[in-house]
Amino acid sequence: MLETTERVFRKVWEMACYAGFLTGREAARLMLPRGRGNIFFTGTTAGLRGGAGYTAFASAKFGLRAVAQSAARELGPKNIHAPIWSSTPGSTPRGCASGSRSGRARPHSPISIRGG
Repeated sequence: MLETTERVFRKVWEMACYAGFLTGREAARLMLPRGRGNIFFTGTTAGLRGGAGYTAFASAKFGLRAVAQSAARELGPKNIHAPIWSSTPGSTPRGCASGSRSGRARPHSPISIRGG
């Protein structure tokens, strides 16, 4: 945190959170007339817990996770799914990952957050 400039913080947030919002919104607008679709957001362990030296990245990924969860709840009833994709094993709450007996995500497995 002490080494992170305001400019770096803002740029990381723009790339990791704001860009996800803009992309997701525009994708949803294209999918609505079709009545279905999937918008995949990329999650990381940093989106679940911060770490020393990762203030900008962790806060942006926390924010993107909130964007994805809100999108899933808003768009799910419209048959547009917005899962969080995490490639970090064990980075999801127990029982959220599909296809895993242990309840932990496997590398490259989608983690759905259902709307509703």
